[in-house]
Amino acid sequence: MEIGAVPIPLPRARPWRHRLLVIAASGLAALPGTAVAQYREVRQGQKGAAQILRIDENGRFNRCAAHITSSAGPLRISWNRDHVYNISTPAVPVNGRLFLRLLDTPAGTFSFDATTNGQRVSARIDTRSMEAVLRIRGRIKLQVGSRNFDYALGNASMQDIIVEVENCTHRAMGHG
Repeated sequence: MEIGAVPIPLPRARPWRHRLLVIAASGLAALPGTAVAQYREVRQGQKGAAQILRIDENGRFNRCAAHITSSAGPLRISWNRDHVYNISTPAVPVNGRLFLRLLDTPAGTFSFDATTNGQRVSARIDTRSMEAVLRIRGRIKLQVGSRNFDYALGNASMQDIIVEVENCTHRAMGHG
């Protein structure tokens, strides 16, 4: 204590209350750090307009994704550790059944049952539809409800981008 400093009397907490407060404060302080560690994205590269991301959840590799931005928000096409393709867009309010439509592909329009978590709309892409996705060049166009999304692919085709996503997944699983 400095010379001339006057100590300020503090009320004494009972020992069990003090321990309870310390435990509670420690738990609350750990929660934000725990939540951050549960989900992690690491940029793996770039192909055309797509950033290639490795995504870990709960401390474990989950999927790789192509992340393509536009003024409407990001498009993500991912391939997970179970080799399932998924496509997602920003959330759109829709009444009734939710569909994500892939428009103007070389094989026509494809419609997928979709789900939402309130932030993103996502749908699983089956093999037949994925074959059409691979042939897309220039732009990829989607529709959710009444909202259209249009993404420029840059100087890469969707096949080039998906190959990078698959390579990322193989590397993350120790296969390449």
